[in-house]
Amino acid sequence: MKQKQRYCRLAFRWLLVLGLISARPAVSQEVRMLEADSFYISMHLAIEPLLVDVRLARDYRKERIPDAVSAPRSQELFRLTDSLDAEHPIYLYCDDESRSGQAAEMLLEKGFSNLIVLKNGFLGWKLTGLPVDDSRKRR
Repeated sequence: MKQKQRYCRLAFRWLLVLGLISARPAVSQEVRMLEADSFYISMHLAIEPLLVDVRLARDYRKERIPDAVSAPRSQELFRLTDSLDAEHPIYLYCDDESRSGQAAEMLLEKGFSNLIVLKNGFLGWKLTGLPVDDSRKRR
């Protein structure tokens, strides 16, 4: 919890310095690629973000970013996003950006505009020392 608070405080200062805080967040029509620290900060500042792990189900069951939902196939991804507004913040990650980039492109084609992909994937997340949920999950 202390680590999360520290990251949030740092994030807020960082965003103030860069002048990225506004009354209404800008929605990009392009997919944003963020490094692990920025991804973490952005995700925690977003309102009700959807965090999607598009890795294989077996990899998700072993370990994942906390609060992520698994969608290794496009059908599952579309089921998760069917009821969402086109501007809803959707955070995507895989092992190395390839699957998450493809998933983001599919969602972009469906009209979603607030898509964020984890640069360097889950490995980059772990190397940064950010939280990992390694409790075993069943399908």
